[in-house]
Amino acid sequence: MGWLLCYLVTLLVSHILSLCTCQDKIVPGQYIGGNHTLVSSLGTFSLGFFNPNENSTKYFLGMRFNKFPNTALVWVANRESPLDSPDFFMLSSDGNLVVLDQTRKLVWSTNASVSASAMNHTTGLLEDTGNLVLRFEEVTLWESFDPCDTMLPGIKISLNKKTGQQRRLTSWAALDDPQPGKFTFGIDPKVPVQAFIWKETTPYYRSSVYIGKDTAHFQNPGGTAFFLSYNFDVDDVYLAYSVSDSSVKLRVWLDPTGQIKQQLWQNSSKTWLELGNSRPVDNCDFYAHCGPNSACRRGEPLSSPCKCLTGFSAKFPNQWAVGNWSSGCVREKVLTCGNGIKSYFSKLERVKLPDHFVLLNNRSMSECESECQQNCSCTAYNYVDATDGSNIGTCLAWFGELLDLEENKTIFANDIYIRVHGSELGMYFVFCYFLYGCVR
Repeated sequence: MGWLLCYLVTLLVSHILSLCTCQDKIVPGQYIGGNHTLVSSLGTFSLGFFNPNENSTKYFLGMRFNKFPNTALVWVANRESPLDSPDFFMLSSDGNLVVLDQTRKLVWSTNASVSASAMNHTTGLLEDTGNLVLRFEEVTLWESFDPCDTMLPGIKISLNKKTGQQRRLTSWAALDDPQPGKFTFGIDPKVPVQAFIWKETTPYYRSSVYIGKDTAHFQNPGGTAFFLSYNFDVDDVYLAYSVSDSSVKLRVWLDPTGQIKQQLWQNSSKTWLELGNSRPVDNCDFYAHCGPNSACRRGEPLSSPCKCLTGFSAKFPNQWAVGNWSSGCVREKVLTCGNGIKSYFSKLERVKLPDHFVLLNNRSMSECESECQQNCSCTAYNYVDATDGSNIGTCLAWFGELLDLEENKTIFANDIYIRVHGSELGMYFVFCYFLYGCVR
């Protein structure tokens, strides 16, 4: 009896609606089902019901590169609610794009706020950028550039500092299962000038610190340039990728193991080429691998990547001896500070700055140093020049242990000044410090 009801409902829907035969858009009264798809205007992307692999019996409404269809989906609508068959994608009576199963039960919706006057006049359009949009006239009511596990050029990983609204990547559960996995990639909501990969709620990888607004330029082996742009000076902070040649297909993908990968499509080999900027890839990429008050040295042997900072020694030497560095390092001598006693700072160059800093905006370099010098709780500081050429920039200050610090950085590297006991600088540097302000 159940199969008969499903058959009658399907027959009724087919009678009321017409199968969409247009190329890149769907309008009221049309639907996508079976093996039919929407295809963007230049044929770059297709949208329809897919199996995640040939052995799967589950169906998802998803988007992929149309010209090489056997690669992974770049966006999935009903990733939390797989279907047993390719059913219906259409515009509902409230104007939203929806996925329905065979019984016309709602499986997924864009959930946009659509005015009563627009409900019967919205359109779903698949753009050649890979963005599926819900529109009324020229107004975009919803877009799929709120990503799943993949960033395409134009997609932003973002955080609105006022509302707290975030756009993050969420990995698949497995290579053949688009349901949400354990890993997410997004901007740190506590200090929104850095990005994290979290494993569930635990930090797994932390990016460099991004201050201000800039674009980093990279060159792939084929000669095409690609760019990482960021702007942390606005309320809606973001990271985004772009390419110099729109015909080159770039994707940034958070895979099910928690690795963020930058990949270019190679027509000659019909494969994705990894650009060598995947993270995490070695010990120094994993969050706080060396514990507090130590530095992970990229390029050093795997047997000894960690070292204690100047003035610190291993908290548990026996653990360090067998390659367990998670306990980190502790100070060898108690700092003397206050009552007119001058503090000393050891300069460490070309590092990934530690986590858990406080941003002090609109400071000069001397003001940044002075504020840390006068506060006995300040353990380190860093100064970033203003991008407008003035001597007023951003001061970063640390008031506790220094965690997830990495040496030998090649890009997004900074210098840090770490408070140390005077005896640890040596007599020459103490003399130089008092006379000339030298910092080691």
